[in-house]
Amino acid sequence: MEKERINENESLSALKELFKDINSEQITRIEKMTDDKLDINLLLKDETQFIASNKFYTSNSGVVEYVREEINSTAGKLKLLHEIAHKLLRHSGEESDKNNLENERVAWLYAVKKLQKFGIEIDNELASDIIDCLNTYKEHIKKKSVCIACGSKNTNEFAPQHYTCKDCYCDW
Repeated sequence: MEKERINENESLSALKELFKDINSEQITRIEKMTDDKLDINLLLKDETQFIASNKFYTSNSGVVEYVREEINSTAGKLKLLHEIAHKLLRHSGEESDKNNLENERVAWLYAVKKLQKFGIEIDNELASDIIDCLNTYKEHIKKKSVCIACGSKNTNEFAPQHYTCKDCYCDW
């Protein structure tokens, strides 16, 4: 069953709303980074590997995966820039759910700003795609935070990638 998409006419407004409360320190850092050509020197210095795959993803080891068939589309470029942002901003994915979600938003903001530097504006369809990605990520967090023993909802604020149920004390 396909998820219901946000009305595309509302997508750009909704995307701006998602980005509005990212802290000013992060915004300044992203602005500075997006002024660089494509941050190639940072990627080369870190010996970043790019591997064709069936998904866009950045591993903890810093390998950036991309979908070869999508890379020439604007959406593909946006997704690749999002993954490059994770690498450049040193997002590990091994933080609390709250921090990981914030890292996702910041990586999308970097990708949007970088595309704009290349003269490509984000249209309603791309904005809707970003919102869908963030909603999917939120849904993933929601599912993995449910206790495997009693079903109560939990957070992992103090132990990334690990949950302890507040009700039955089960660990997963």
